[in-house]
This record gives sequence, C-alpha cells and structure tokens, in this order.
Amino acid sequence: PADFYSWGQPDPRWIIGTQWMARVLHPEVFETPFEGEVAAFFRDFYGIGAERFERDIKPRITGDLF
Repeated sequence: PADFYSWGQPDPRWIIGTQWMARVLHPEVFETPFEGEVAAFFRDFYGIGAERFERDIKPRITGDLF
C-alpha cells in the first residue's frame, strides 16, 4: 500500500507497512479495523487529526487495505 509514498520505503511509514503485512499474513490475529491504526499512525507521528486524515490522506491510500 501507499499514500503519498510507498509504505515499504525507508520512511516512518514502514511501521504501518509492516502492520499491513502482518494483517495480510495472519488476519485471524487482529480484531481492530486497520483504518483506525493508520489514522492513529498519522495522528501520533505527524499530528494529523481525524478530519484532515479523512480529507487529505485516506483518499490517497492505494492498495488492498480497508
């Protein structure tokens, strides 16, 4: 997956890329929706609130994610 950059790049987004990969390989282990994890990542690392995430980030996310 990617937003402005690929989540596999040497960038802080590798954290959510790794979480995404774990969920693809072992979906039975995870109970919470991944969209919440992604929104929390942008909030914690970049200070992006829920409204801005929905408006600016979420529409740019590509790949098998939600």
